[in-house]
Amino acid sequence: MTFRSLICALLCAMVLPHTGLAEHLVVQDLRLVIGEDLAVGCGLDIAPQANLRIVGVAVRDTSPPFVWDLPANSNTGFTTLLPAFSVEANTKPVPVNGIALGINANNVIVGNSESGQTTIVRDQLDELSEVVTLLARDNPEQATRLPRHPASWAKNKGSFAITALEHEEPLLDATANDINDAGNIVGEAETVINGDFEYFTQSLANDKPVIDGMETINRPIIHAVRWQNSTRVELTTDPNMESKALATNNHELAVGWQQVAGTVDETRETFTRTRPLVKAMLWQQDNTGVDLQDTAGFPGTLSMATDINENDQIVGWVSATPKRQAFIYQDGVMTLIHDDNSVASEATAINNQGQVVGILRSGTDLRVKQGFFWDGQEVIPINQLLGQENITTLENNNLALLWDVTDIYSIDDNGVMAGCAISINGGLTPVFIAPAAPDLEVKAAATPNPVTAGNVLRYNVPVANVGQSSAFDVMLHVTLPANADYISAKPSKDGSCMRSGNNLDCRLGYTPKNFVNLVQIKVRPTETGHVKLFAEVSSSEQEINLSNNSATTQSEVEACFIATATYGSYLHPAVHAFRAFRDRVLLNLPWGDSLVRQYYRLSPPLATYIREHAWARWISLALLTPLALAVQYPLPLMVILTCWLWIRVRSRTRVSIDA
Repeated sequence: MTFRSLICALLCAMVLPHTGLAEHLVVQDLRLVIGEDLAVGCGLDIAPQANLRIVGVAVRDTSPPFVWDLPANSNTGFTTLLPAFSVEANTKPVPVNGIALGINANNVIVGNSESGQTTIVRDQLDELSEVVTLLARDNPEQATRLPRHPASWAKNKGSFAITALEHEEPLLDATANDINDAGNIVGEAETVINGDFEYFTQSLANDKPVIDGMETINRPIIHAVRWQNSTRVELTTDPNMESKALATNNHELAVGWQQVAGTVDETRETFTRTRPLVKAMLWQQDNTGVDLQDTAGFPGTLSMATDINENDQIVGWVSATPKRQAFIYQDGVMTLIHDDNSVASEATAINNQGQVVGILRSGTDLRVKQGFFWDGQEVIPINQLLGQENITTLENNNLALLWDVTDIYSIDDNGVMAGCAISINGGLTPVFIAPAAPDLEVKAAATPNPVTAGNVLRYNVPVANVGQSSAFDVMLHVTLPANADYISAKPSKDGSCMRSGNNLDCRLGYTPKNFVNLVQIKVRPTETGHVKLFAEVSSSEQEINLSNNSATTQSEVEACFIATATYGSYLHPAVHAFRAFRDRVLLNLPWGDSLVRQYYRLSPPLATYIREHAWARWISLALLTPLALAVQYPLPLMVILTCWLWIRVRSRTRVSIDA
């Protein structure tokens, strides 16, 4: 979709009738989030990653491109208007238009932006003067507007910066439509050729445009292009035929359409017009094109390919009947996904799960439309999947009761869709349509902290579902401390735990929203230092927010059990002296490490008994105090022992002489 046709569609949708929502089927697993602060606009692509981000165009005094971020399970989000190229009029900045059409997994965005200066306008171009003279009869604004140049946007120091793509005709239009994860881009670019130019007057006869005539003049024509490694490459095989590349994938395949010889009468809105034949195209890695209809041997006069996924499945529409019908193409086979002659359909996007979205149009007035979703079985109008309680907006702090989702342009692998919706009062705004996914959250806390080695350390690990739908087959995986003995684990609600070595797996099963299951784990640290527990939760449901699915807690383990129990504090000087003796002396002896380990393993019961009985503490105090003094003051003790031994030897010698 070009910038001009999109804006026209948005403005028309605001004033044209649209389908009502009285027959909504209430389904609990979808929610509609409205972009109120964008006023008017449409979401055109969604980032293929966990966080929700769409890009598109906002319609205000000008039509700037935007980025809209929606945190998990949020009903608001925040938007950022993307910068434009520098445009000045009489050295003063002027408002410019642009559009964001594609975004990849690296958050690089592509589209177009007006560029140049207001003194350089289309009616001043020699090669376009005849064209502009004709255009000016119907739409003078189109004759004097700025050219739009291909652009990309990427984060630079916290904000988005714009970069120009190679464009050979700076006074003509070009647009980047899509970008893959390698940064290769596809789109369209105008060039000037000599050929027939068909134009319409501003008048209508019986609601049909009146064609005044055909002239042979120099005119701009649109060609499909690819920007590969920053170099622009033409994809068009016939320079006299128009073409567009609309989407690409990571296999460097591109899809779109190309004009072929011939014309066809097509019914659009309230009139029938004669238009050139266009066929759905697939461009290979070497830029050669393949006509999908011819390859599939599928009947129809018109067709267009709009998107391709990483499985090389292609979607679009084909005029197999008097009306357009959505198709899916794979391995040379084209299949209609909506075969209903009373309603026209156009597939706009496909995700890697094979789910398709698009637009349904009324059989009597193609301007009356709504988005659809195809799950591989049937085409379902989006408005039938949304219940009133799932449609949320912050409009004057009141719930907007009804929104009509008219266009769906993108869907990610989580089933999140982006597009446009019209309110009951006619306002058009970008929308997210997101599965109301579960959001599992896990936390971890240890008590007591610090803990004395050999005593029980208790972990509280609450698993909560803070999302908007239930989670099934919930599993909590815990990595237990390596230097602690496992005692037990028990969920407060349903579930059971099983340990294997240092791994603990708890099956918590069904977890509805706003539900908390507290898993209590007990261990007994066997060594001093620090013990760490890691917890991670998962389920069989697809979660959009994974940032709160894991937690870690660390505890300090105190040592010197009997001494701590005897002196009443881990910080007592005597306890510190024993600890220093252990580190400086015992652990440096060949058998010291083994002795310390056995002490830690065997002494906790005795330390507990001493702590609980006063008389035992006094006996222990009498026994440990001399040892504490010895390790605290070894030199004076050696002097005292030496003197005592000398006195004992002298005494025995004197007794022996007297005898």
